[in-house]
Amino acid sequence: MILSLVKKRITASILSVFDRIFFFILGLLGCLFLFMWFGTDHQDCAANYNLIWALPIHLIATFLSWKRPVVKMYFHFVSIISILLLVSWFFIPQQLNIAIAPILGIIILRSYFISKA
Repeated sequence: MILSLVKKRITASILSVFDRIFFFILGLLGCLFLFMWFGTDHQDCAANYNLIWALPIHLIATFLSWKRPVVKMYFHFVSIISILLLVSWFFIPQQLNIAIAPILGIIILRSYFISKA
């Protein structure tokens, strides 16, 4: 997170690699959650609100250029959705693990900086 606040050429390339790996892993996790919801008959995985922060669409976004306006709008949308999830944490029906909060903070910070780059 500290690297996000420093604007240097080397830091930018490190953050770009981190962003692609981070959002790729989140996309894979989102695909797993989506499969567990629709592809299996597990009642515990139905209506999983973890899909709000682990979006499967992150997989597609990692392979696109960060400079495209569509990708910037997408990450702006992701930052807004993540902020809304953080604000409504205790009001949603599913109890989310508190360990997701730092991951959500990284999602908010990195998606905001990608949308403004």
